[in-house]
Amino acid sequence: MTIHPIGTSSIALYLSPSDLEERGLTGDTFSDEAALTLTRALCREAGICLEGTLEVDAYPGGDGLLVFAYVRPPRQIWFIFDSLPTLCAAARSLPALPPSAALFWWNDAWWLSLPGTERCAIHILSEYGTSLPSTPFREGQLAEYGRPVFDRQALEQLLLYDP
Repeated sequence: MTIHPIGTSSIALYLSPSDLEERGLTGDTFSDEAALTLTRALCREAGICLEGTLEVDAYPGGDGLLVFAYVRPPRQIWFIFDSLPTLCAAARSLPALPPSAALFWWNDAWWLSLPGTERCAIHILSEYGTSLPSTPFREGQLAEYGRPVFDRQALEQLLLYDP
């Protein structure tokens, strides 16, 4: 077995016919579902963290199995901040302010929403607030009980009031 990380969100995995045989599998009769399950298990064994929605391209054959796995970024990330000064400090630390950031007040906390594609902002903001993946339940709670503060350009708007 050979497993190689490609960046922070992808891997290439090769299993020889003997590696597959040890696991009771063959390269010719391999399904995508089996590739996904096996890839997750082997990454855990190798200490490679691939959290999130995993997409796999499996190429089975007589020479073994070649798998390329990629973690799809979440559609949306939520950050919770317990104080407005902490949120403003986080906004000031960003090299660029994401225009689609939205801000809500709910349950005695500030909830900031960012698209999952804003990787730089997500990494920096995680040093200041608690990040949570988007779920329909969470979004429903915020829509029903939360108070919208800014629906777009939330960080820019905050820095207008607290430069």
